[in-house]
Amino acid sequence: MNIDSAKILPTWRNRRTCEDALARRLDQFIIKAHLLANLDKIRQWVGCGGISDHSSIYLDIMNTNYKPNSPFKFNLIWLAEDEFLKLFMESWTHCGHENNSTLVVVIANNLVSIKLRTIRWAKEKKNRDEATIQKIECDIS
Repeated sequence: MNIDSAKILPTWRNRRTCEDALARRLDQFIIKAHLLANLDKIRQWVGCGGISDHSSIYLDIMNTNYKPNSPFKFNLIWLAEDEFLKLFMESWTHCGHENNSTLVVVIANNLVSIKLRTIRWAKEKKNRDEATIQKIECDIS
């Protein structure tokens, strides 16, 4: 199958000006049909810039059925919770000489670990808070 370009632009230029300038484009961008069968949206376009005389050709494949993981969402109210601060301090690992990982890898691993522990902690806290509210309501009535 041929994928039409969003905007037809040259994919090659000879980097000359005026009458010496030349520009050409690919006539077709072909991909096998079975690769497109389960995709919701696909588009192709030509990039610009760079040091090469050839422009980049991009293929953007989107599947709306795929939902990426949500990022770590920090709630400022958690800082008032001693339990959360303790959880954070116990979970965070530092990048020292004994750890051969780069700082970026250590931070990414820390965020993944804290996200998982925070989700568990928040659910437990919600259950405890709801139980406390129910007890108070029973005591009042």
